[in-house]
Amino acid sequence: MKFKIDKKSFSLLIFIVFLSCFFARMLSLSYGTFLLTEDQLVEKNIYATQKISIEGQFFEKGDLIMASGEGHATKEIISMLKEEGRLRTADWSFKLLSDTLYFLLLLSLVWIAVEKVGYPISNFSHNLNFLTFLASCLIISASLISILKPDLNPTFQLAIPISTCLLTLIILYPFRFALIYSLLMLYLLIPILPHLEISNLVGIFSALAAIVGIKDRSKIKLFESVGFLVLFLWLLDSLIHFSKYGTNTSITDVILMQSLPGSVIVGVFVFSLVTLFLKIAKKNFLLSTPEALIELSAPDHFLLSQLAEKAPGTMAHVHAVQEIAEAGCSAISSMSQSSSSPVNPWLVRAGALFHDIGKIERPHFFSENQKDSENPHEDLSPQMSARLLISHVKSGVELAKANKLPDRVISIIKSHHGQTLAGHFYTLAKEQAEAVGATPPNDKDFRYPGPKPKAIEEVIVSLADAVEAISRSLRDLPSEDLIKVLKEEIEARESEGHFSESEITTAQFSVLKKAVLEEAVLRHHRRIGYIKES
Repeated sequence: MKFKIDKKSFSLLIFIVFLSCFFARMLSLSYGTFLLTEDQLVEKNIYATQKISIEGQFFEKGDLIMASGEGHATKEIISMLKEEGRLRTADWSFKLLSDTLYFLLLLSLVWIAVEKVGYPISNFSHNLNFLTFLASCLIISASLISILKPDLNPTFQLAIPISTCLLTLIILYPFRFALIYSLLMLYLLIPILPHLEISNLVGIFSALAAIVGIKDRSKIKLFESVGFLVLFLWLLDSLIHFSKYGTNTSITDVILMQSLPGSVIVGVFVFSLVTLFLKIAKKNFLLSTPEALIELSAPDHFLLSQLAEKAPGTMAHVHAVQEIAEAGCSAISSMSQSSSSPVNPWLVRAGALFHDIGKIERPHFFSENQKDSENPHEDLSPQMSARLLISHVKSGVELAKANKLPDRVISIIKSHHGQTLAGHFYTLAKEQAEAVGATPPNDKDFRYPGPKPKAIEEVIVSLADAVEAISRSLRDLPSEDLIKVLKEEIEARESEGHFSESEITTAQFSVLKKAVLEEAVLRHHRRIGYIKES
């Protein structure tokens, strides 16, 4: 399916990241050293045409100022070469146009990946702020590193921003999106760090491959991943050095005195930056970091404590939904032949626990919290009852936002009913209208506002919620009959298009249905009836 992207937000992303690139270039031009390639020099070797002093160093006429391939040049040398017409310089407006087109090409790749291919990242527009912030910080920091430490090993210069980007995103987003975004960042940094060589790029790709060897996003060990990064960078930098210079230098000096310290320093920087970005993502952008989701899943969370106190029936329901949803999550994860699970189990657990948090406000209007024959809906019209029933989604979203719950948990709260019909009250209103010959009710007044579930985690919680609610209301039904009723309900939701916008595959949905039904039936008859002894 296609994900709609907010065009205003996307335009803002283009503008801000382009400004970051522009600012990075300005820093480089103002404070950095310059790398001249042979094709920029009119002559291969630059000799002084007259007696001249450059930064305190005196050159007699005919002295060699810069040899072919030396590369780095000071601003004074650049100015002198320009004045004497010995430097080929591009028109500034043309360079700016080229930069703009280059950047727009990269952004178009993101657009194609997300919009056209149906890339598996839900609510993309909600995360644009963080993605823009991350890209801007890394582009500017890479530029500052090249200015402050121009002689730093190019592999290490590039490894810091790219590894930070990939490790941060792979914790927050689906693996494929994290990888593509990191590669686009790599392309963005190439013009800013023009002294990179093919061997440096190959080294970074290999280091990324090391990071990607994470078994499960939900069980990611940041320290372990950075350790892999350090090990690979150490090995690769040593090999690159020996491939260029052979054994002209001491092996001990290269391995222990150059490559190892540099790799460790990169590892420390990457670990610190990823930790910082994850904290910012959690506190300032309300993203679903593992730490935030684990905190939400704690039984002593104050919102869950309020739910248990005010709506104990709903609390029992959400715990049941959690168990059913986790069974579905495990079933889908076991399908994956790769090391990375397509489902985030911490998100499923948190979403299941908080999906009905809005019932805190009017708990007695929901059947699971009604005692004996108490039913306030008997005194209300079906329209009013439906409105009160449907309102728990809006209340839940407002409560979640007020308490700064992560964005993807809020998405589960929003979408767990999708645009389904409050069937009982709609049928009741229809019967009442037919009895008095009135106009039949509009089914739109009895539907949840949506949106429909999109992410796999949203589908899992939505299906588990529906299955648990039905099986709870049919407590005394035999297992065979219960399975039949549940299958009919799931098929009805499929035919209505409840899951039509989701990213779940047909195979995954089939496995999910089977696992959810089995767990629901198992819970339905888990307890053995108490037999009183005579």
